[in-house]
Amino acid sequence: MGYGLLQAAIEEAAETVESSSVVIAAELGDLQERAIHSIRESALATLDLFEALSAAQTPAEFAGRHLALAQRQRETVNERLVEFFESARNIVSIMTGPLNRQLQALTCAKPAGLGAAEGDDSILARLNTLTARQKMVLALLAEGLPNKVIAHKLGISETTVKAHVEKSCAS
Repeated sequence: MGYGLLQAAIEEAAETVESSSVVIAAELGDLQERAIHSIRESALATLDLFEALSAAQTPAEFAGRHLALAQRQRETVNERLVEFFESARNIVSIMTGPLNRQLQALTCAKPAGLGAAEGDDSILARLNTLTARQKMVLALLAEGLPNKVIAHKLGISETTVKAHVEKSCAS
């Protein structure tokens, strides 16, 4: 059961990567365009700063203009950072969506009607019932190792690895 779910997760992730490559390419293109725009705005702000500073007549006016331009630059940088992180989050969610759904299936999603804390407690309680060997198998499986490699690393048969995975996802 667990092996089949894992295999399905890998296949779905591969399909998603292929189908969403256009979306990711568009996001990256947009990100590059924003970066170029940001560099241009920074250069223009620097020119504005030099013009304002050279036009200042008194030290107080000089300081005031410098502070106003620095504030404007901070606001622009903050806006760009928010846009960048939103784009990065979109790219990550596109790439990890199928894996997250399969991970929820692998952890045998919490029963209906349970609140978030109860569901988390249920998962923790189930993890605590696993033997040390089952936990080792799941840890290696989470690293993306195939059953054959896990079996070799732990000195057990591949059939035993499959049994540990099935036992871990049962209940």
